[in-house]
Amino acid sequence: AFTTRVGHGPFPTELQDELQSLEDHIEEYIGPEVAIERAGHATGPYCLKRGQKVKVGELFQEVGREYGTTTGRRRRCGWLDLALVKYSALVNGFDSLNITKLDVLTGLK
Repeated sequence: AFTTRVGHGPFPTELQDELQSLEDHIEEYIGPEVAIERAGHATGPYCLKRGQKVKVGELFQEVGREYGTTTGRRRRCGWLDLALVKYSALVNGFDSLNITKLDVLTGLK
């Protein structure tokens, strides 16, 4: 039998030393977040230019093309929950956040 040594510990496949060493050298941890949370918090109408009223969540669905890949069903969209993002950053130890999909907010006043 031939065993390839992976780690420095007593067992050939032990990676704890390498993982701990890598973890000690990480200077910054960036947590991914999205600008529009898909939790269905959107309530109240949003007025478009021609007097049409549409719910904010529905506007985000259309502009952001928020449809399920497999089923094609509409995803529930709403405003970003900053309290939840703050708590998530605190619990997970993020140094910074990556906010995406801001383009769906274009045209809102």
